[in-house]
Amino acid sequence: MEKATPSTRHRMLPQPKRETPGVFKLPRLEPLELTFPEPFREAPSCDPSPSKNYGRKLDYVVDKSDQSWPTNCDQSAELCAVLKEVAIDREVLVAVANSHAPGLDGFIKSIQELSVTNFLVVALDEALVERLKARNVPYYFRKNHAQGNHAVSAEKFGIVREFVEVGCSVLLTDTDVVYLQNPFKYLYRDTDIEGMSDGWDRDSAHGYFEKLDDPRQGWARRKSGSRRLICMNSGLWYVAATEASRSLMVIMQHRLKTEELWDQTGYNLELFLPTHDDHQSAGCTTRVMNPVCFVNSKVMYRHIRHHLHDTFNGFVPVAMHSNYHTDKEHKMSLVNSYYKQGVATALNDCRGHGCDPDVLSVEQIELLWLNYINDGFFDTFDWTMGRAGGSNVACRPQPAWAGKFDFLKRPLHRLSPPAPGVCEGSDLCLALRKAAPPGSEVLVATVSSDAISKLELLVKAVKRLGLQNLFLVALDELAANYALQQGVAHIQTEGPSTDQVHFQMATEILKLGYNGLFMSLDVVLVQDPFKFLYRDSDVEAMSYGWDDRSAYGYDHAVEDKAMGWSAWAHGTRVSWLDPGFMFVQATEESVRMMQRIASRLGHPDDVRNTTSGPAYASRLFNEELLPSYGHFHGSGVIYRSMNYLCFANSRTLFTRIRHEPEVRKHQVAVHVNYHPETLERAKSIDEAYSTGNWGAMNKWNTGPGLHEERVHTDCQALKKVPITADVIASSALARHVVEHKGWGWHVAGGKVARFMENGQLSTPNGEGQWFAVEGRADILIVNRGGREMLLTFETVLHQPFAMFLVAPCGSAEPGYVPEVVRMVPPK
Repeated sequence: MEKATPSTRHRMLPQPKRETPGVFKLPRLEPLELTFPEPFREAPSCDPSPSKNYGRKLDYVVDKSDQSWPTNCDQSAELCAVLKEVAIDREVLVAVANSHAPGLDGFIKSIQELSVTNFLVVALDEALVERLKARNVPYYFRKNHAQGNHAVSAEKFGIVREFVEVGCSVLLTDTDVVYLQNPFKYLYRDTDIEGMSDGWDRDSAHGYFEKLDDPRQGWARRKSGSRRLICMNSGLWYVAATEASRSLMVIMQHRLKTEELWDQTGYNLELFLPTHDDHQSAGCTTRVMNPVCFVNSKVMYRHIRHHLHDTFNGFVPVAMHSNYHTDKEHKMSLVNSYYKQGVATALNDCRGHGCDPDVLSVEQIELLWLNYINDGFFDTFDWTMGRAGGSNVACRPQPAWAGKFDFLKRPLHRLSPPAPGVCEGSDLCLALRKAAPPGSEVLVATVSSDAISKLELLVKAVKRLGLQNLFLVALDELAANYALQQGVAHIQTEGPSTDQVHFQMATEILKLGYNGLFMSLDVVLVQDPFKFLYRDSDVEAMSYGWDDRSAYGYDHAVEDKAMGWSAWAHGTRVSWLDPGFMFVQATEESVRMMQRIASRLGHPDDVRNTTSGPAYASRLFNEELLPSYGHFHGSGVIYRSMNYLCFANSRTLFTRIRHEPEVRKHQVAVHVNYHPETLERAKSIDEAYSTGNWGAMNKWNTGPGLHEERVHTDCQALKKVPITADVIASSALARHVVEHKGWGWHVAGGKVARFMENGQLSTPNGEGQWFAVEGRADILIVNRGGREMLLTFETVLHQPFAMFLVAPCGSAEPGYVPEVVRMVPPK
């Protein structure tokens, strides 16, 4: 970043007569009343927390004020007739089953014992209809020939769609659920979907951020993170009768008919991964039910039952889903015995897998494997969807779902521009009018005089592209003067940080009815970005990802071997979105999101895990995309991930795009966010795209630095210590590498590298020696074939010496990328 001295600033920035208002005073930021529940540690309570009105307004298929209910009954007369008799407050508890469903009679009995009267069974065959009639159980007959758990489960989406379309919300349940209380008393009803989690601790249930680490990226090795979440279970979930829920059912019906997809996996992919290209999600808001109230059997038998005399003493969950154990009926009977019949020792009779109390977190489960998992994540460049949404169509917006659906509704709750005359009293409104008329779109960048060189590059690109709607937020008078000199609409303000002003000004601009494309000065504009926006979401943002899996997300499974049959828990994983380049529409939810982020930047005590620098703002931005849970209410934005080839980060550009002529001609914008040489790289990118001189980018490494620069590692000053029994006994590092029998260095034919007790090094492609280093606890030196290399060991997830970086002693070849070596997990 260029740092101008006072003298050079005045030379660069003539001081014309000021024609703009004085400094715009940003409103005072009030702290938010945000809390992050710890359901596994706190005294449990299942009562819904009072709403702070932070969520999204729900768009009901039948408005709550409409007295004619149910509606749209022409095609669903039988269903409507049943609902008129059974539903309470337009809600029903529904089980979908055929006559082969195990435990159905006991399940119905438990519901009847709780006096849940708004309950019905969707019967899939005549045999079940006769049984239900005999027991006087309300039912809706929908003949179906599906057999097997997954086949029946897949039918649920079409069935739920029928309920939603007539205006009835559904609490959908499997029959292997034990109800201990009336579930309707414990629903929040503030999101489209409210579901039970398969998670077993706070992070797995509510979602968490995994810090990605790729040492080959050098300075930016830990630049971004990924959002992780264990699946919500499709066996217990509340579906509000909203337009978004209806769209979800339509999409899921289509996907299950046209793809090899497990219904629960598809359901979670649609809820928790972003809209991208022509894949438009339903835009559902989601809430994770309290995992100790709506309990999966892993939580019941590996957590709650081991704390009945402390944390959960006297506590009664709402329901337990026997989804993690094969002896379902036995596990259900134990819960009934303990909670309903008062048998104090009933839960002790847990047999087989999934009973012990030592529950591991996802991080602990993946500890030995995480480096391999992440290496596979970093090294893939599957551009199948990116190319289809990018190169083949020159990045222009595509019809949702290739035009297969013309009735999906994703209503945005837009704000109206101020009425005529209102703007006259607002300096910001008057300044914005110089960039664009009210209610239109502006390109916004926040700048201080320290970044004038970057601003010059932006202004040059804006003029080349013919953009007339640039609006600058100047953080000091020198930056404001530069904007005035260039004839660029602007306003001057001040704040403690660029990030805070970035989000606070976004809030104020959106409130005035302007849509904004808010960008960092580290973004290089290649084409007019406004031609390539979808405008179907509250927020569209660049991704930190580099291919389909990282940018758009995927189904990621975690193996907890202690669970036996149900060892694999599925979930979602996706890279962070980048608030350094985001198009935000003037909607109620967008304003709320920007305001919350600004407030949390201004009051860092409200943040669950504070970090520093740009990742701090990125973390908060992405935290707003987590589902609601407990006291934490998400802001409810519908969001889209921009195509990662069209709107590229610098990792994607310098790793692959620049080497592929058919891809590199399509970029719309590039954010230099993975490299420290932001200005110089930006100049090279601008030259390449504006002049066609693609060689301008070739001087740069994939990671930091210039390609011709040689990395020099000075090993001469280090004193090598030959390996002996005493050295191994006294050095934790030496002892660790010997005890760990395998290292993934030059793995070949299943063989791995080994550090021997006698100081010999054995690798699949050569033998050598290894040495400790006097006075250093984190490095070793190896000599192989007469060439010495320095091994620097690092801690991974609190595990010391889990990996090492290899650097040749002396000068490396130009463009050398550090080799990363991991521990090989035991078989």
